[in-house]
Amino acid sequence: GRGVIAEGNQDYGVTLLDRDYGSGVGVNQVLSVDTHLRFAGDAQFSGVVTQSRTSACPDGAGLVECDARGGYSAYATLARTRDLLDVGFLVADVSSGFRNDLGWQPQTGFRFINAWWWPSSTKNLPAAISRIDWQPQVAVREDSAGRVIFKYFLFTTNLVFRSGALLNVAATPVAQTKLDADQPVINSRDVDVSLTLSPSRNWYKCSFDLNIGEVPDYFNARAAHGYVLSVTQQAVVGRALNIQLSGSWARSRADDATVNGPTIQEGVALLVVNYQYQPFSRVRWATQWRRSLGWDLSNAAASSFSNSDFAHTVSWIHEPRVGWGYSVTLAQEASQANGVLSRFLRGTAKLDYAFW
Repeated sequence: GRGVIAEGNQDYGVTLLDRDYGSGVGVNQVLSVDTHLRFAGDAQFSGVVTQSRTSACPDGAGLVECDARGGYSAYATLARTRDLLDVGFLVADVSSGFRNDLGWQPQTGFRFINAWWWPSSTKNLPAAISRIDWQPQVAVREDSAGRVIFKYFLFTTNLVFRSGALLNVAATPVAQTKLDADQPVINSRDVDVSLTLSPSRNWYKCSFDLNIGEVPDYFNARAAHGYVLSVTQQAVVGRALNIQLSGSWARSRADDATVNGPTIQEGVALLVVNYQYQPFSRVRWATQWRRSLGWDLSNAAASSFSNSDFAHTVSWIHEPRVGWGYSVTLAQEASQANGVLSRFLRGTAKLDYAFW
């Protein structure tokens, strides 16, 4: 159950959970107190403190009854937005014994600090620029034993042009992350540049993004360096046809004396076409292609791999504002892993009702 008391610019809430999983599985009990305070000058404070007691412990894919364990969590956020100025600070502390079945705090055993400042300027700028934003941000996350999960210092600059184009440049000179629980902390410093513009009324979005630096090799949970290039295009033909084309290409190299060249190369492309047949009915066609190849470094002797996926889906969708809606989808998928080809054909149907 949950109760909320509102007094002017202040809100106070209490949440109580008592869940019994049944004989031999245990219980989970949670008591939470939260508040949201608004102050003069657009400053706001949000905080929540939660205490839990559970005798249901994870065991593989399920739960089993165990000795009761207690835990706590605490979150606090202080932020202000005034005159295009955004300042914020967030701190969190969650004990390793905390368990909450409400679903909005799934992780346990960590501490987190995040601070940011985002000033903006609209005056005394070059004629072609209407606004400049810049944001320094620092964040640190540790486990309950004080070991670093990730930490970074990020500096971002946004340039909004009077033509509507947006240029974003982000540099992360200090960045460390852990790709897996049993892996060491690695550097992940990078520079990201993106440009978004609208070439014409019909071709309303054209976006390019390039990330260069210590791009982690997530396939092998290793430190790596390389780049990721992403492109997104969106256009409309007439009033009924909408087309979206997006894709990315990634290339990275994890240190390994036996591998000559990049350890991972991956390309992804997606084409989505929507045709609005009637005011609440449309046909959606999507084609997706994915190709990844490289080296598996998990074993003592590196071995190469090559995977590809290709899929088509066609959907008839009826979505009225009020009343019965439905969708019918046919999909054909093909997957190839190291020369072994698998094909799938499936169909799905969905029926729903909108009350308002």
